[in-house]
Amino acid sequence: MSFLIKMRDWPVRYKVTGILAVTLIPVIGMMLLYLSTLQQFLLVQAEVDRHYAVQLQTQAIMNQMGDVQDGFRGFVLTHNEKFLEPFFEAEKNFDPVLRRLKDLIRKESDRQQQVAQIEEDIRAFLQLKRRMIDAFENGDLALVREHIESGKGTAALAKIQTALTSFEELERNRLFEHQRQANQLEKISRYGIAAVTSAYCSCGGLGVGCWPARLRRLSPA
Repeated sequence: MSFLIKMRDWPVRYKVTGILAVTLIPVIGMMLLYLSTLQQFLLVQAEVDRHYAVQLQTQAIMNQMGDVQDGFRGFVLTHNEKFLEPFFEAEKNFDPVLRRLKDLIRKESDRQQQVAQIEEDIRAFLQLKRRMIDAFENGDLALVREHIESGKGTAALAKIQTALTSFEELERNRLFEHQRQANQLEKISRYGIAAVTSAYCSCGGLGVGCWPARLRRLSPA
């Protein structure tokens, strides 16, 4: 109260400056907060698009590797080379799919390391299947039988699938974190508008109370 009493004795220009400062600073703050919220929502939308693009590539890789494993079994059981089509498709399409995936994560070193390990495992898996196909065609059935009974192909495929699933999970967590931040900013913006409105009402009364009594008497009733 003592501050308000002293403020009444200030020159009018100081009072106007003070009232404008008190009212404009919250508005500027809310504008900056609104822009930050908008930027965060745009970032979330970009992350959603990126997430689905990444998922499209990882699912394509996972489906291809599963088809390679099933095709190899079909080839061994039936001697029908038609079952090898998924293998040849995987050999042809893996590099383009991998390039698209790497391009999506080019700014993230930790994701790049994950993809590099996945790439290494997939190439080893395809090379293993290539050796078994060649062995089968060359009549080395004992080697092929040993490979099937050892479960190495199934284990290699399971390792790739687990790594891809883990990669997708990290991508989902990243997206959820961006969404959480955007929701928090949106709540702050919403409550901030109410606070600024309340401050305006308070400052309106404060402004009237700060004018000299002779000016208030001149105000229309």
